[in-house]
Amino acid sequence: MARSREWLDRFRPAGGPGSPSVPGVPSDARHRADEFDVVFRLLVPTEQECARIRSAAVRKAAERRTAAESLAAAIRAGASTAASAARATAFTTASASAPASSERAAMAASVEDLRRRVRQRMPVVEAEVRRVLLEQLTDLGGVSPTLVPGSGSRS
Repeated sequence: MARSREWLDRFRPAGGPGSPSVPGVPSDARHRADEFDVVFRLLVPTEQECARIRSAAVRKAAERRTAAESLAAAIRAGASTAASAARATAFTTASASAPASSERAAMAASVEDLRRRVRQRMPVVEAEVRRVLLEQLTDLGGVSPTLVPGSGSRS
């Protein structure tokens, strides 16, 4: 432990501006490092806890990212399957033997009805995808829902 005289030497006045001078430098600074060892030893458990929390957060973020990617892949696969089925149905309908004009009108009405239903359902699907993705991003702490265009009300 530093003696009181050495401790008081820390507070002696330094020289004025200009070149460095000896009076502003403590006589022996080796003792000071020893004084802080106790403090640094007390911080070791805190540093370990911080490292544990950081690694857990990184692991959880990776798990959530993987889950979000899986969900997005499932949504894409479902949409692709639905689109393929709609194309196949349209092709089958269109490739039938030359339909009469009344049948053409019925097919046109059917196609228009299908387009109308898609236009009606698309906002619902889009809103669900946006909600799920925003929920995942918000859980990760990466984005505020009020900052994403089309995510709802802005405060």
